Amino acid sequence: MIKLPLLDDTKLRSKAYSYFRGCDFTTDPAEIDDSRSPDALNLIADDAGFPQKRVGWRVLSQFSDKINGLHYAHFAGTDPAIIVHAGKSLNAYNLETGSVTQISANFMTDHDSVAFMHGGYLYLLDGARLTRLNYASNAYNLNYVAHADIAKTPTTGRGGHYEDDGQGGYNWIACDAYEEPNILSSKQINLFAGDGVNKDFWLTERNVTVSKVEIYSGSPAAWTVTTAYTKTEDTTLGKSKITFTTAPAAHPDGAGIDDIRVTFTSTEHPANVNLINKCTICTPYGYFNDNRIFISGNPDQKNRDWACEVDDPTYWPINQWTDIGSDHTAVMGYLHYGDVLAIIKEDDNQDAEIYIRSATVQSDNKVLYPVQQGVKGVGAISRGCFASLRDDALFYAREGVFAVAGTDASQQRTVQNRSFFVDNRMREEQNKEDAVAVAWNNRYIIAFPSGHCYVADARMQSTFNESYVYEWFYWDNIPAHKWLEFDGKLFFGTTDGRLCRLNDDMTSMVKYSDGLTAVPGADPTNEHAAWTNGTPIRARWVTKADTFGTIARVKTLTKRGCTVMLKPFPRSSVKILVTTHNVSDMALNEVELNMWDFSELDFRRIDFNAMPTPQVVPVGKKVKKFQQLQLQLENDGVEEGLGIYGIQVQYTVNNYIK
Repeated sequence: MIKLPLLDDTKLRSKAYSYFRGCDFTTDPAEIDDSRSPDALNLIADDAGFPQKRVGWRVLSQFSDKINGLHYAHFAGTDPAIIVHAGKSLNAYNLETGSVTQISANFMTDHDSVAFMHGGYLYLLDGARLTRLNYASNAYNLNYVAHADIAKTPTTGRGGHYEDDGQGGYNWIACDAYEEPNILSSKQINLFAGDGVNKDFWLTERNVTVSKVEIYSGSPAAWTVTTAYTKTEDTTLGKSKITFTTAPAAHPDGAGIDDIRVTFTSTEHPANVNLINKCTICTPYGYFNDNRIFISGNPDQKNRDWACEVDDPTYWPINQWTDIGSDHTAVMGYLHYGDVLAIIKEDDNQDAEIYIRSATVQSDNKVLYPVQQGVKGVGAISRGCFASLRDDALFYAREGVFAVAGTDASQQRTVQNRSFFVDNRMREEQNKEDAVAVAWNNRYIIAFPSGHCYVADARMQSTFNESYVYEWFYWDNIPAHKWLEFDGKLFFGTTDGRLCRLNDDMTSMVKYSDGLTAVPGADPTNEHAAWTNGTPIRARWVTKADTFGTIARVKTLTKRGCTVMLKPFPRSSVKILVTTHNVSDMALNEVELNMWDFSELDFRRIDFNAMPTPQVVPVGKKVKKFQQLQLQLENDGVEEGLGIYGIQVQYTVNNYIK
């Protein structure tokens, strides 16, 4: 509510805007807090919290197709690289040299990909297959995980043997169940203990195709392949039977130890590779150790997820799956929250959207992963916007950005809004399902196909509805389709095949340009010579539509006493404009601001000021008889910075509005 103090005279008054926060696109421009802007663009809070122009970005490499995924990998024997999934190709961008190696031209699917590292391999899911990448013998090697030589062949039965019946005969003791069949392979292994007497051994399944039979013979050969057997079907037991020509001897180390290994292909449990291959979501999770990979996103079973065996992404046991809620809504993503895993589904008018998975250990040391249903809240709309900002687990819903705020399924509040100040504008974005987000440098950045970005700052929070929301900033001209953050560096890929990086590592004023491209053969240490074709970044801060305490009288801004304090840069400038009830974007002043820096020397605007101190600029003109007033500070200069420390205005209160 606007407060209307009594103003009985026209004495000179002043007001300072000196404590800045972020944007507020939700509150009316006349009602927002003095510290926020209803129309800020391409600004970010500096280390002290003052708004300054964001850095730009540059193009590192150009690929011929849309960037479907960016994944970091550092394999032994080669330099760290960004693995670039572009169209159907897979490429390695060397982070040390900038060179590009094409790993495969068409091995991948032209679909968004996700990846995880495990055991020296990079595993990739692209909606059509699970592949893995490594580096050996001076080359990258890319393979299907479902390949017979890669997918684990589980030992589904072991310990099959004979026992003396005490009457001169033997009783058959069937194999004990050991490992489950693998979704990625039809192959299984059974182990038996020979005794030098019996020749018949029954497998755990029927109608199998035996591919190999081995006998343990001790050193040096260990396991030796034998063909001296026949395979038949026992209709009485309903199992396949192996009959050896000569009874296998007992294990060299003693009787009762398995020394017969039969590898076979099952028809009862054939491989069902598409259950895994069609997944598009993944995350590591485990009991105090992220040693399992959970995956989901299969469109054929959209509410189901699967878990691999401990420390083995080549082995997906057939019974390690969970249906998450109803089958008419899809799992959208995972968020780590404390020691639990939050599972977020898409919007559902009836069922819950948030589920909580925990890890518990049984008395037999078996780890279970029970899932609790949470209360109904909001569901995710984009699979690309799951990220943790510090310890705040965030996702993007149709209504805004939300955080998982509780792990007890009985709590009445399991999600909290974090984006109140930008929700209104964010709701206007098109193609919300294609939004992508990343956590970088204490910020959560969500990008839309429009090129617009909304940036939450974890260092700046405000109390809201018994919780808190972040302060947000708004950027344009960031064509991010895929993000990659590692080691404090931020990269993105575009729909037209560009691999780009934010210019936060640059030291010259060149960093304040978008879309820079490299100059072939130039000295990389000279940023002005090495990069070209950048476009200026338009940055602005607009104050609230300020009535200065009264809506009943007109006011006049004085020519003197109205100033702006700006952050020093080697190259900067500012345009000061004003908007009132009867004029829009009227120019008041425009000033170039320079600080002596030999590396940024420009004889067209030379200035011998070498002091890195704030610079004060006058507003420059009187503004008469306004009802409400907004000041706009803008910079769109080439390779220029802008930072705002404070704004002070001086005014008089005049006649009543007629």
